[in-house]
This record gives sequence, C-alpha cells and structure tokens, in this order.
Amino acid sequence: MIEFYLSIRLGRHDRRSLLDAFDFVAAWARAERGCLGVDLYFAASDSCRLCYVERWKSEDELRSMLRSRHFSHLIALTELAYEFVGCEFKVIHEIRGLEFAAEVLGETALPQLVEHDVRKNL
Repeated sequence: MIEFYLSIRLGRHDRRSLLDAFDFVAAWARAERGCLGVDLYFAASDSCRLCYVERWKSEDELRSMLRSRHFSHLIALTELAYEFVGCEFKVIHEIRGLEFAAEVLGETALPQLVEHDVRKNL
C-alpha cells in the first residue's frame, strides 16, 4: 500500500471554495481503480492547514494516477492555496494492530482490546 499526503494552508477568503474543490477531487479519486480511500481533514495543530491523503493498493495504480488529469487537478489546487506545505509518498509494507503490542509485551496485558481488534479485521 502507498499513501500519498498533500498539505496546504488555506487563507481566510478561499477556505470554502478550496475545501469544496478538494472534496470534488477526493470523490473522483475514490472512483479510480486501486484507490483504497481518501481522507480530507484539517490539522489539529493548525486549523488553516488542510491535509489530503489518498491510499493506493499498488505502486502501478499510483503511477497511473500520477499520469492522470486527477493529479493535474490536485497540483492546480495547491497553486491556488495560500501556502504549499508539502507532499509525501509513504510505502507501507505491513500494518499491524494491537496484537503487535501484546506480542512485544509478552503477556496478556491487552486481551480485550486485542480480541476486539482481531474481530474488527475479520
């Protein structure tokens, strides 16, 4: 899985219109093959910083998106922002739940949480 992070700061006057535009692009991304999901949120530490995150099943599908109009629109939106904060691609090889903490602790310190976490992933 690969996560694509994009972060911008919004000005007071363009906040609503840019948020709506990112919402539209997020819906477009969710419909693309290989997109596992999109999150759009404001940072807890900075209410003007908009964070946009896409999760992709594979590098090939992400590469396809990078060549698409979808990505061109995202870049155009960042150019309209008050400030471009950054862009990152995170390649994730493994995701583990609370069972990892229980394994490290070597005890049953988290039995109810681990049991709930395992059932959620079934």
